Amino acid sequence: MVLNMKLSKSGSLTIITFLCLLFIPISFAFNTSDSKYPLRHIFTNLEFISSEELFNDNHKKLIIDVRSKFEFEILHIKDAINIPISNMSFIPSLTSITDKDFRPIIFYCNGVDCLKSSHAAIKARTHDFLNVKVYDGGVHAWAKTYPKHSVLLGEFMTSRDELISDSLFFKHNLSPRNFMKEIGINTWILDIRDPFQRDIKILENTTYAHSIDKLNSLLSRAKNEKVKLLIYDAVGRQVRWVQYLLEKEGFDNYYFLEGGVKNFVHERDLRMIEE
Repeated sequence: MVLNMKLSKSGSLTIITFLCLLFIPISFAFNTSDSKYPLRHIFTNLEFISSEELFNDNHKKLIIDVRSKFEFEILHIKDAINIPISNMSFIPSLTSITDKDFRPIIFYCNGVDCLKSSHAAIKARTHDFLNVKVYDGGVHAWAKTYPKHSVLLGEFMTSRDELISDSLFFKHNLSPRNFMKEIGINTWILDIRDPFQRDIKILENTTYAHSIDKLNSLLSRAKNEKVKLLIYDAVGRQVRWVQYLLEKEGFDNYYFLEGGVKNFVHERDLRMIEE
């Protein structure tokens, strides 16, 4: 059935106006839903801030880096304090600092999909820390935007060009199958996972190295012996920090396990199902 309607000029305008009003809220809601920050839609009870908000009067904020000590020593925000969320002493350490420092607390970690800073904020709130916010842009976004307010390998950056590009990083990533093919004579395998992440062992003859001092020592020996390095972590993210040390020392013959142990186990399980 077709419904024919004849509208006056004023009636047409009324309908058009109604339709416009109907779609405006939908359009507005869609535009304000920022997909670049996925965790904001999960942790709706937390307060998040942008890079610009953190930069403005940042000396009035207590900036806490909740990543591992190793990651912090590679790259961190100027004046940030490192309190790893994985440490049992996280709350006691935070309490010790805030007993003397009453500035608002800002937690950050690696980037928009890094859960550590949000988990830190929740944990802090459950222990009655009320003035808490999360900078979910993460250290990479900060260093790209404010390189001169970032510390890379113990020195202030001068340009964002000092950051390792995605293309250089992915150039050294290998799938689990190809990673295994590289194992041979004159090859060292390094596992850089934190001790609490080592519940799954995937390769024999592996050297554990989760601190910057241990890594520097191993890299010095590897350089002298001219060995190939195969390096893996839990999910393929920590290796990016190791790359700064490798590039600084002039290494080229090194590869990372794409997706880390998690991806390795996933592909292994798929092959077992197929067989």
